[in-house]
Amino acid sequence: MNTIAKTVCWATVILAVAGLSSLGQIDKASATTLLIVLPILAVVSLKGGCMQVFGGKAR
Repeated sequence: MNTIAKTVCWATVILAVAGLSSLGQIDKASATTLLIVLPILAVVSLKGGCMQVFGGKAR
């Protein structure tokens, strides 16, 4: 799967969480946590791991 397809999948999940939260299907606290964590996971998974996101060097 190419990067654009992965990005669309992540965006769909994030929008689904936001939509379900606004409809009351997901608790507000859980939705808030997911809306903070999911973009972070998306960036890390799309960039290929933590080392590439944070400069590629262990400190």
